[in-house]
Amino acid sequence: MPTPSDPFDLKKILLNFDPEDDLALVIKAHIQIERILNETLKGLSTKIKHLNYHDQMGDNQMINLLGALGLNPELIQPLRELVKLRGKFAHYNQGIETILDEKMVEKLIESFGPKLQNSVELLYKNTSSSFYAGDIKKKPRQRFHCFYMILVSRFKMSRIDLEN
Repeated sequence: MPTPSDPFDLKKILLNFDPEDDLALVIKAHIQIERILNETLKGLSTKIKHLNYHDQMGDNQMINLLGALGLNPELIQPLRELVKLRGKFAHYNQGIETILDEKMVEKLIESFGPKLQNSVELLYKNTSSSFYAGDIKKKPRQRFHCFYMILVSRFKMSRIDLEN
């Protein structure tokens, strides 16, 4: 059986990015974040007695618990916003017709504090030509991807703090 890949592998995240499919982009990002939340709680369950029930928790419950355990507070709202966006894509009438638009992505980015918002925009500025060659219709997808890359990398740093 193959070993599961590192959920924080930014290179793999980047290579698995499909700039043509909004639904796949949002759902894959959510699945990855859900895996990161589960694995983080699983890692903490060896330190905190009676924490082995996390597999039955919903995303927001896991986010709240990690917040209470010391997850960097600047990540709580962005995680919640990603869960909400995934819900819109997965459960609302729009379903597979849902299009990732600039307003949705702006809400995600604004859920970060100013420093991380700046990081997202800087990453976008430095990668836009390599992904999209100026195709303005794909801008929301790329900005979403930049948001996600910053979220995962910051979560990884915060996870290290949680585990120590």
